[in-house]
Amino acid sequence: MAEHNELGKRGEDFAAEQLVKDGYTILERNWRSGKCELDIIADKDGVLVVVEVKTRRNNIFADPTESIGVKKIQMLLKGISAYIEEKCIDKDIRIDVFSVVIKDVKTNTFTYEHFKDAINLANMPMTNY
Repeated sequence: MAEHNELGKRGEDFAAEQLVKDGYTILERNWRSGKCELDIIADKDGVLVVVEVKTRRNNIFADPTESIGVKKIQMLLKGISAYIEEKCIDKDIRIDVFSVVIKDVKTNTFTYEHFKDAINLANMPMTNY
């Protein structure tokens, strides 16, 4: 596995562990529909939470969340639309961003921030994606 893929997997594993500790139920990991991939799909208090995980070795040049642009948001929305249609979901949906910075690979030392409701769906109708 390429080094950047391994880094991403470690970040997603860490994020999933933290979410479970925080009371989330993980429903899916790396769910795909066409070119769309949803990193983590979870339930928290009856809300479907889609978690985009961004992992970096450091945040000297930019915070990992800064890499989420318009195209990524469009792909997330397209993926979410496909997921809710496939699973016939009728509940509130939220998109979170989980930023992981690996401080020390050898000791698995991570820092993280969990941005809840990071991408507001209020003005984005799902049917457009």
